[in-house]
This record gives sequence, C-alpha cells and structure tokens, in this order.
Amino acid sequence: MWGGEIGTIERWVGWRIPCGNPNAWIVPTWHPSFLLRNEKPVLDLLFRKHLAKAVEVAGTRPPKPKDYASEVRIEYRPHVAAKLIDRFTRATDRPCAFDYEVTALKPETKGARILSCAISDGHRTIAYPWHGEAIAATIRFLQSSVPKIGANIQFEERWSQVHAGGPVRGWLFDTMLGGHVLDNRPDIVGLKFQGFVLLGYPNYAAHLEPYMEEYRNGLNRLAEVNLKDLLLYNGIDAALDWDVAQIQIQQMAKIWRAGQPAEMVL
Repeated sequence: MWGGEIGTIERWVGWRIPCGNPNAWIVPTWHPSFLLRNEKPVLDLLFRKHLAKAVEVAGTRPPKPKDYASEVRIEYRPHVAAKLIDRFTRATDRPCAFDYEVTALKPETKGARILSCAISDGHRTIAYPWHGEAIAATIRFLQSSVPKIGANIQFEERWSQVHAGGPVRGWLFDTMLGGHVLDNRPDIVGLKFQGFVLLGYPNYAAHLEPYMEEYRNGLNRLAEVNLKDLLLYNGIDAALDWDVAQIQIQQMAKIWRAGQPAEMVL
C-alpha cells in the first residue's frame, strides 16, 4: 500500500490506482451516506464517474509495479560516473529526468551543498556522489540540448544556477506542474504520491524523511544518511519521475485532442 501520510478522502477520490499489495485496482470514492447527506449534484456526477472508472477495469489485474530499486546503477567512482553521464549527454534525442539530493532547501544557505545526483532516460538510471569528474560531466549534461524532466524544476534550476555552473538548458517537462494542470486539488502533486496513484509504487522515502527536515541554520541531516541508501533513493526519484512524466504527457495530450474540433485532431 501507500505507506505515507494518508490525508483526507478528498485527496484520494477518483484515482484509479494499480496497487501491487493487494494486487488489485483501487478506485476510492465517497461513501453513499455522505452523498445522501450533502445532496450536491456535482458530487453525484463525480461518484458516477468514479464507478465508471472501476467498472472499466473490473475483472482485470493491474500491471505489477516496476522494481525501480533493481534498475538503479549506483556508481561511486567519479571517473566512471562521468563516462556514463556523457553517454546521456550525447543522446540528445532522448529526454532525461534528473534529480539532486542536497543539504538544504535553499541553495544560498550557508554550508548548503549538493550531495548526489541521478539521471534517468527511462531505460538506464545512474546515481552518483557529487564529486570530482562527475560534477564537470553533470554540468556538461545540464548545459546540453538533451530535453530535461524534473519534479519541481524551480528547485533544480535554482540549485543548478548556484552550485552547478548556471541555468539548465532544455527543460521539457515538470511533473509537479503537470500534476497541477491535470488535477487542481491540493496535496497530490508530489512525486511519491503521483508515483503511487499512477504507477502503484509505494512510498520509498519514509526511512529518510526525518533526515530531510530542517535541523539547524536551514540545513538538514541528509549528509548523515548511509551513502548507498541516499544514492538508491536519488536514483528511484529520477527513474520514477521519468515514468510519471510520460503518463502525464499522454493524459494531457488526450485531453487536448478531446477538446479540439475534428479537423484539428491529428
């Protein structure tokens, strides 16, 4: 199951979740007694849509969630990481998601630094410490024409400008903004939540969350985390972000096509 903070029912209604445990589709909606008490036509309409979503997959099983952890290549050696990063940089026709793990929310905080980075093109994912030749290779990647995906790209952009050589070139998609465009409810656009409701991947960060909180003078405690655990988490972030982006892009394209006159639909 989810494994994170549940929140209110309003956060969950209407999703069709391919849940791996149990191996079933989950389509949350309101209890009928709630609808009878409120007598709101909009809620009745949404309730019917939720039921229709459930009926569409009745009798089927969802695809099993990907084993993202097994797909992440952790590379501690900066010179080897640099060679792998340069491969992503040369493949300019394939979008890549990238993600930092850092010691503060704001890059301008005294003592703030990047701890690691991960890059994924949907087939390959690498995670590596922010050190030596890997830094120069990452800067080459960030300033290349490779289309780039992020979750809250304002964060990665800001950190790149302060600690990674300048602005990022070639932003393609932001999964946080994509979540807002597709659904304007609060509390649903985080990468972990999107990964669960769209792909059935459970929360993989619970053991690290205490270290992500501000600890002293604007800094967190991520530098205390076992490096392997940190890099694995970083790599899953990048790989999951890539997959979430593909689903959101498809959903947005479907909505756009549905709203166009027949002669405009490709």
